[in-house]
Amino acid sequence: MTSKNAFIIPQSRLKQLYAKKDKMHNFTHILRIKRSVTRLRKSYTYIDEDLLQFLIAYHGLKEYARKHRNHFSKSYVRALLRHTKKPQTLEERLVHDANLLDNLGKRGIQKALYVGKLSGRSREHTFAYL
Repeated sequence: MTSKNAFIIPQSRLKQLYAKKDKMHNFTHILRIKRSVTRLRKSYTYIDEDLLQFLIAYHGLKEYARKHRNHFSKSYVRALLRHTKKPQTLEERLVHDANLLDNLGKRGIQKALYVGKLSGRSREHTFAYL
C-alpha cells in the first residue's frame, strides 16, 4: 500500500480474509453491519466516510489490522481496536450499534450459542450470559 489512507482492499481479498473466521463473524456478518450502518447514519450530516468504511471492512479483522498496522493510519487502528468496547467517535458508535443490532433475535441466539461453545461455556451458562 502506498498511502496510510489507502486501506480499502479489493472485496475478493476481504472475503478471503474473512473466510478464515468462524461462521458467525464471516463476510456476511460484515455485509449485515454495512446495511445497518446505512440505516443508522441517515440522521447525521457529517461522517468521516474513510474511517467509517475502514471500521466496517476491518470490524472482524482486528488482529490483521494490528499485524499490518504500518499500512494504516494509527488513529484508524486505535479506533478499530476500541470500537467494540468503548466507542468514542460517531463512526465507532455507528459500527458498534450495527454490530449490536446483528446480535438481536434468532441470529443473536445462534451466535451466542456458537461463541459460547467455542469458549467452553455450557449451554446453561451461555443462556445466563444472554
